[in-house]
Amino acid sequence: MDERYARGCLLGARDRSDPSTRRVASDRAGEQEPSMSTSAPDPVCYAFGEFELRPVQRQLLSGGRVLPIGARALDLLTALVERRDRMVSKGELMDIVWPGLVVEENNLQVQVSALRKLLGADAVVTNPGRGYQFAATLTEAPWPPPHAHLDDASRGTSAIGTPLVLPTPLIGREEDLQALRALILHRPIVTVVGAGGIGKTSLALAAANALRGEFRDGVWIVELAGELDTSVLAQTVARALRIPVSGASSAQEQLAEALASQQLLLVLDNCERVCQEAALLVQALCERAAGVRVLATSQEMLHAHAETLFRLAPLRAPEAGDASDPESFSAVRLFVERASRHQRDFALTPTNSAAVSEICRRLDGLPLAIELAAARVHLLGVRGLLERLDDRFRILTGGTHTAVPRHQTLAATIAWSHDLLDEDERRTLRRLGVFLGGFTLELAQAVVSDEDLSDWGVIDTLGALVDKSLVVSDPGDVQRYRLLESTRAYALERLEAAGERAALERRHALAVRNLLVRTDDERYADADKLTFEAMLRRLRPEYHNVCAAHDWALARQDEHALAIDLVANSVSLFHALGETGEAFERASRFVARREAAVDDLAWARFLTALGLLGDLCRMTSAELLRTGRTAADMFRAAGQPRRAARALYHVGWTQMCAGRYDDAEATAVEMEQMLAGPAPIWLRADVMNLRGVVCIHQGRFDIAVDRFIEQREMLKNVAGEPLLLRRTADNLCAALNCLGRHDEVIALAGAMKHASSAAALASFGYTELQLLHAQTMLGRLDDSCQTLQRAMPCWQRDGFLMFGCFEFAMYLAATGRHADAARLDGAGLADVERSGLTLSPVRAIARSRLLQVLGDAGIGPAALERWREEGRRLGPAEVAALCIDRGA
Repeated sequence: MDERYARGCLLGARDRSDPSTRRVASDRAGEQEPSMSTSAPDPVCYAFGEFELRPVQRQLLSGGRVLPIGARALDLLTALVERRDRMVSKGELMDIVWPGLVVEENNLQVQVSALRKLLGADAVVTNPGRGYQFAATLTEAPWPPPHAHLDDASRGTSAIGTPLVLPTPLIGREEDLQALRALILHRPIVTVVGAGGIGKTSLALAAANALRGEFRDGVWIVELAGELDTSVLAQTVARALRIPVSGASSAQEQLAEALASQQLLLVLDNCERVCQEAALLVQALCERAAGVRVLATSQEMLHAHAETLFRLAPLRAPEAGDASDPESFSAVRLFVERASRHQRDFALTPTNSAAVSEICRRLDGLPLAIELAAARVHLLGVRGLLERLDDRFRILTGGTHTAVPRHQTLAATIAWSHDLLDEDERRTLRRLGVFLGGFTLELAQAVVSDEDLSDWGVIDTLGALVDKSLVVSDPGDVQRYRLLESTRAYALERLEAAGERAALERRHALAVRNLLVRTDDERYADADKLTFEAMLRRLRPEYHNVCAAHDWALARQDEHALAIDLVANSVSLFHALGETGEAFERASRFVARREAAVDDLAWARFLTALGLLGDLCRMTSAELLRTGRTAADMFRAAGQPRRAARALYHVGWTQMCAGRYDDAEATAVEMEQMLAGPAPIWLRADVMNLRGVVCIHQGRFDIAVDRFIEQREMLKNVAGEPLLLRRTADNLCAALNCLGRHDEVIALAGAMKHASSAAALASFGYTELQLLHAQTMLGRLDDSCQTLQRAMPCWQRDGFLMFGCFEFAMYLAATGRHADAARLDGAGLADVERSGLTLSPVRAIARSRLLQVLGDAGIGPAALERWREEGRRLGPAEVAALCIDRGA
């Protein structure tokens, strides 16, 4: 056993009058001197080569053995080590080593020679005429250092003890500290468990320091990091506690017997390499020494009898888009505090707070990663640091020289944990790196398992990785797992090094495709197993995995069929989440590309997906009719009438929008005839909705209102289908606007927001457009402005910007922005011409009001036409910019 990796430290039970407890200056540059009584020493020790210097104890050790060294030589060595960053003059050294005495200069030379003989000729260098400098490399300066060990004579005495001074203040751990202190006092064994760099040691030492007065025989800290000979763990702990034992076989019993009458807290730090041996040891101690409490830190539980697990979570970091005060998050506070150490004037400001929040979020609130990142701010700036986080293992290397090696870089910290794994666990971890945003056990098995690792083996290795804090388990209706972002980056590096990345990314894409296809079958095929909400609950957590699978397949020419399947079976998810524009962007590249590998049913699903995207994604009416009919025919031939009816709904909708009302009614009848027996609620609602909107387009507004009110009453108590109810209310708002019943629209839109579930609120673009229409028609322009600001991101996502041009123009004209209103009118007309669709009545009403306002303003036809022509060239981004500019 190498004692450099197992050092004992006692807090408490020391006579403060001992002259050897003089203050020792801190070697941590830039830190404030802790506020302490002058009689209390700083707990500092220094390790170099095979030696360890303990100034407080006035000891020099080699291999754990105290070396004979004279008092003057020890004082000289301490002075040189503490001032190792500079040359120390002879006069200064003589004042330190022989204070108040007049001695010959050769006395100093004698002591220097003695040190060189003991430590090596290169340990102390001479600068002629200037003085001496300590030159050996400090290989380790552990925290806490060995401090005030009890000897047999003082064991059992009662004293308050010397406070442990932590190198940095704990931030965001106040509740954790309070909870841990309470557990230690009431439970025999407590193990703090968490990922590497999460702050286990810092929290444990803070708790130990806070409890130093609760234990008569003090608080002992034993550092167990490093390559340990596990067969002599008990001997190692006994040696650290200065308890003599003989023989490895009975060391555990001897240690337990020696501690039987003691009342102390034993802190075993970094037990992950010796979990099994540590479990046996602490269990024996607690069974035979009732006054002993054990606090362990480890990346996994020890699994000792009577052990209590204290799992440490990362610091709180803002979620994406969180509008809360950044300083309310402990991760942000830690970043700011550490950054200000390297850049004195650093502070959180309105210009950098978003970037700081994003850094903390992407670093998962991991304290070590945040500290390493903050150390780079003075060099890269906050924005530069954020831009380079994809290369985090090169950037996050700014650990302090006094930190243990595994905490000096982020890569070293994760590698330390990785090296503790067996081969199956390493294989599982690197393969899990292909998941983005988490995964289920089912997906993990589909991606990770192979001929060398069965599905049951994946369960075992995944459980082990959770136990070892490398995988996070997120409980819920369906258990999910995830890697912290830094761990995932490391896993991908290992996957690349193993030559498996391409194969595993394809396996990931196939697993996601299979999940999407199965879910689409359960929702839309004849089985009718899933409601809309159940479908969304299953797929929403996989959104990032779906995007990653899309990106992988779309980038490869030889994966056309897989890409088609992924797009076709995920459009419902994108649409429900308000990502219609994103879905069309992914689907549009395949509109005219069907390769031989794509079978009829897969292509029919894809064409149905295009119909769902519809004219909002700027497809012409001819394209929509063709794709819808082709899909319906393919499904009918395959004996899937419900899917055929769903495809026909998009055909009927397009016919209605093109003004072909009789054809739309005929399509509704065709849908009904196709559905033999009781149809699912979503299909019956489709037929009713189509017929109601046809009434609106025919100008039969009162009939449409009655139909939608009846439909809404039917759907109110239907579980799991909030999207149907929302769509019905949307169309009711349109019919009411056509009748000029704008107050009812405003009330209904507000009620929808308060009553609808999160699933129904995912895409609220049409509701907000009808609300804007009603507010503007009533002259409530301040309310219109607020709606425009609030809804613009939703309209941009959903592809509503071109569709809403006439409502936007009506509002701008009402606020006096006549030129911009005319430009939006031109953009809307160009979109109508391109699509081949007619204006719906409510859009026609908006344009009519727009033209009235422009006419009343006395603007000449030439100016209006010029502005309209300019507007015809506008795309969605320019429309959004025009609406926001000065209008909101």
